[in-house]
Amino acid sequence: MIEKPRIGVYFSANDVVYDWAVAFLNSFRTFNPDLRLILIPFNEQCDRILKLQDNYTFEVYTDPSFKKLEAIGQAFELGHTPTGKYWFRRYASFWGPLDLFMYLDARQVVLADLKPIIQALEDYNFDFLHFDCAINQVYEPGELRRKLLKKGKARGFLSGLWISKKGLFTIEEFDSLSTKALKVRYQLNPRNTDQAFINYCCDMKPVKYGHVSEVLGGICQNAWARQPGSIYQQDGKYYLWDYGGLDHKKQVILIHWAGYKLTDFVPYKLLLLSFRFKSNIFLDKLYIYVISFLLDIPKIVIKFLIAQKDINLFYHSRKYTLSTTLNNMNLNYFPVNIRHYLKYKLGIDSAYTQTSKSEQECLRKYATVKKLIAEIGVFEGVNTTAFRSVMDREGVIIAIDPYPRSFLGLLGFGWIRRIAHEEVGKIRRGQVIWIETLGKFASSDQRVKPHLPIDFLFIDGDHSYEGIKGDWEAWTNHIKSGGIVALHDSVNCQGVGSEIFAQEVILKDPNFSFIESVDTLTILIKK
Repeated sequence: MIEKPRIGVYFSANDVVYDWAVAFLNSFRTFNPDLRLILIPFNEQCDRILKLQDNYTFEVYTDPSFKKLEAIGQAFELGHTPTGKYWFRRYASFWGPLDLFMYLDARQVVLADLKPIIQALEDYNFDFLHFDCAINQVYEPGELRRKLLKKGKARGFLSGLWISKKGLFTIEEFDSLSTKALKVRYQLNPRNTDQAFINYCCDMKPVKYGHVSEVLGGICQNAWARQPGSIYQQDGKYYLWDYGGLDHKKQVILIHWAGYKLTDFVPYKLLLLSFRFKSNIFLDKLYIYVISFLLDIPKIVIKFLIAQKDINLFYHSRKYTLSTTLNNMNLNYFPVNIRHYLKYKLGIDSAYTQTSKSEQECLRKYATVKKLIAEIGVFEGVNTTAFRSVMDREGVIIAIDPYPRSFLGLLGFGWIRRIAHEEVGKIRRGQVIWIETLGKFASSDQRVKPHLPIDFLFIDGDHSYEGIKGDWEAWTNHIKSGGIVALHDSVNCQGVGSEIFAQEVILKDPNFSFIESVDTLTILIKK
């Protein structure tokens, strides 16, 4: 006799999302009174959540592999959140007690019987079924993404709700795949670490996966609360009314609020609150309606104002006028860079860089997981920020730029320097040592010496022949064997000094080998 597979749902939560979890649990047990439910504690802050165990009949699953999964998560983290590593605990479900399962984050409500949807995995011979897709939330534009798209992969599915089976992955496989993924970390979304990781794993193994709505039909493609249309109830089921839309009159299985806080003006707040404060008492329901309406008043007012043509035109005309005024500032009275700095602070301008998109992508690739990086010519910190986002978590960047400042000469009062520090400060990863001098002097700075030799050097400073000559002679002996050198404006530059020196001297240096060139960028490796 063949034993039936153990079917159920894993969910993750802690006390921080307690109110979300109560709404989730109420909705889950409304439609799935007998389906097995297992909590994967998000972290150790679960005292209040665990007190709900008897009321909602769920089990608790912990596993020694949590530590290894957290270590993988920590390696992927680029400093955006201190709790990012705990998202990886969910992947212990692949060797947990359930044979066929759905994984769900707590910030959602369940609106249907989930067992037949989980069973579809086996009925139609899939390894993995997912819901919402957004490729930009997983893969950055680039070589890896294009390669996967050509193979019909890179769906970019959400990691907060999916269906799979026991044994699809092991911790050993995750460990191996994470090592490979970190080599292309710069081509993965910098913030959504666990989402990028599970997508990469499914695309690399490979895995037979599909969208739930495409496999079953009659189900909404998008489960996110911020979707067009409105949800209505009929015969005990929920449907989407979106006349003319692709999901019009299709069933809504669940709704998730990824990216929202409970205090936000969240879509479908009334539905959410009805499950959070589940009650059959008329006065309780009336209270929920009143509170929901009061919370939404500011949202209604804002939406009304935004919709008014005159207000919209006034706002955009003022924004245009401000931008034009900053552009037309008399440079005899304002430092050259102050208008750009003001526009940067207002969000009108981005930080400037003299490297092309292709060059930036190439630089990120070679800087990935490097531990000691030196950059000569930081400018406004665009590449420095990129290096910091992909280097080793304990890495060090030596950011070298003299940042000349003046007053009567109006060189800029250091506005470029301010932008650089703000840009680089957006990423909290490793250490940045700011050296405000020329590249040829920086290697002898007392703050730099303890970090030599380096394993990545980017020269983009003084582009004169003598300038790059000084940088090269000062740093060439401070690069590790196997270290990478990136030279900007060293090829295809119509004979500028930096190109002449690179072609006549650097590329003929027997201690270095040519790897590739991209636009005006040359990449070398030290033997």
